[in-house]
Amino acid sequence: MEEPDRQISVETLYRKWAAIREGDYGALVDMRGKARKGMSKMPEAIERVFLSLFLDESQLPVPRCIALTEEWAQQNMPEAMPLPGYHTFYRKAKAVPYPVMVLCRMGEKKYYDLCSPYIRREYESINANDFWVGDTHTLDVESMGPDGTLHRLYLSAWLDARSGIFTGWYVTDSPGSQATLNALRKGILKFGIPSRAYVDNGREFLTYDIGGRGHRAKKRLADGSEPFAPPGVFERLGIEMTNAIVRNARAKLVERRFEDVKNYISRLFPTYTGGNVVEKPNRLKAVLKRGEHIPTDAEVIAAVDTLIEGYMNCDDYGGSVAEDKGKSRIQVWHESLRNGVARRPASDDDLQLMLLRTSKPVRIGRRGVTLKLHGLELDFYTPELVNMRMKEKVYVRYDPEDLSSVRVYDMEDRFLCVAPQNKLTAGYLENQEQIADLMAAKRRAEKAVREYGAALRLPDDPDRALTLATALAQRNLDALDTFPSPKLIQLQQSAREEPLLKAVGDIDIGRMNENIIRQRGGIEDGKDL
Repeated sequence: MEEPDRQISVETLYRKWAAIREGDYGALVDMRGKARKGMSKMPEAIERVFLSLFLDESQLPVPRCIALTEEWAQQNMPEAMPLPGYHTFYRKAKAVPYPVMVLCRMGEKKYYDLCSPYIRREYESINANDFWVGDTHTLDVESMGPDGTLHRLYLSAWLDARSGIFTGWYVTDSPGSQATLNALRKGILKFGIPSRAYVDNGREFLTYDIGGRGHRAKKRLADGSEPFAPPGVFERLGIEMTNAIVRNARAKLVERRFEDVKNYISRLFPTYTGGNVVEKPNRLKAVLKRGEHIPTDAEVIAAVDTLIEGYMNCDDYGGSVAEDKGKSRIQVWHESLRNGVARRPASDDDLQLMLLRTSKPVRIGRRGVTLKLHGLELDFYTPELVNMRMKEKVYVRYDPEDLSSVRVYDMEDRFLCVAPQNKLTAGYLENQEQIADLMAAKRRAEKAVREYGAALRLPDDPDRALTLATALAQRNLDALDTFPSPKLIQLQQSAREEPLLKAVGDIDIGRMNENIIRQRGGIEDGKDL
């Protein structure tokens, strides 16, 4: 009657009146919800067993942890039975700090991604082209190759850390170190040479002729010699390389920009595959089965080139520098260049020279220097190289896109010559004129050697060696006459020698036989001597 807004049933009134008559005043208190907070009677041992099951990377659900805890209590602590209800255990689980729950149930990697403190990179103090970040991304698009097979292409890209624009990129079906250099060449031609390169520890960067072997480098080989370490591409370009910490994707800005590549470009194709099984569109299977809207590799490459340069690089700046908000990324790049100047190579030829790949040391043989690429051996030859340097160790720099010639260097990095590919190769079906040309080339090489040797020698003289040897002998004989004769001469005779075996008188065979008969006591009957 005092609080007409509160609805209390008759059954509730009778129940409470019965509790008053029985003296059970605790039944009059509402124990629902937060009213029970702090009144749990769960023993500490039960709580520790429950949390041990809950805070495990097997990620058992709370009801399963309660059931297993109850089983443990029946075996080890029966006096604690019955256990509190589900909500009591649930509150214990929710009371665990979130970072602790993530680390114990999801592992170190998830904790590192979600809860670990991170260092904010400060971009206000750097300029455009100070840092380029490089990596390779698999496009989430099915495309058709020239041979009709379906596959996914790869994007090797370089990103400017200050502005977030893609400076250089290259789409290929065979990612690797050469694709990385192709992307770098494209970026340098348009935006200049960066001061530093920030890359991961992949072999497309940690190659002996690009950035060096890094942590894979050996100080000494098995035979005790120092490993071959020619100047790499980054060194020749004056780029300082920095390697990211292993399994630290957050440190590389390009990793996050690849997510934009997926959203800005890959999703536009009907054969978009999604980044994982969950993102895979339902239409993909039908599109691939019909085969009507499958793009070719050339179409994907053309679209990527256009969309990166004209769409993504011109998008609004989304970095952390407040003063650049509202500008486009390409505008930020132009305005943040140090002194407005980009470092560029003197010419395309200079850039081509600095981006050449380097072979391992090879020894010059009869066919010149041999370059091994993907199991194929290519010979590069000049008569001067073979005639003057045969058996010496050298290395070559080459362009994989143009193998018509290579540049040959000695082991002290001194340039020797440009060697064209060896043409001294004949098939069984060559005609007479082609064989004649090859034989003429061999004769020219032999003639060059003969002429070089003739330039080192005097004119032919068959008697030169005999004349010189005779003159040397005569000079020695003349020198003997100048020695003085000895004044005292001691005469020495040989000792007389007597023979050890000497015959005494003549041999009498008859007398020798008589002596034998006498020694034996005569001759026996029926036996001859």
